[in-house]
Amino acid sequence: YSYNPCKPFSEGSVCINTAVCQTSINDQYQYVIGDQETATWNPGNGTSIDPSITYTHDDRTVVVQLRCSTSEKEEFQVFGEDPLKRYTCRLTHKCACWNGCASK
Repeated sequence: YSYNPCKPFSEGSVCINTAVCQTSINDQYQYVIGDQETATWNPGNGTSIDPSITYTHDDRTVVVQLRCSTSEKEEFQVFGEDPLKRYTCRLTHKCACWNGCASK
């Protein structure tokens, strides 16, 4: 999986100007699973539900949970596809904190 929350990227011959891309383990198959222009913001509830961004492409949907990290920890985790064509991921990064990357 590849992801860029800030701007569209291209990778391989299928994932062109996208936000989220899935590539099979053997690199034989590639799928666009989220387009940048479909991004929908969910602010969470401030306690038990993290903020998230939802992207779509055709009949695929990916929800990226945003987890604030005040350390140097930077991680993109993919929790799988359940149900079919619905993906859940988590981005842990300082830029997921409110104003965490305000200086950039």
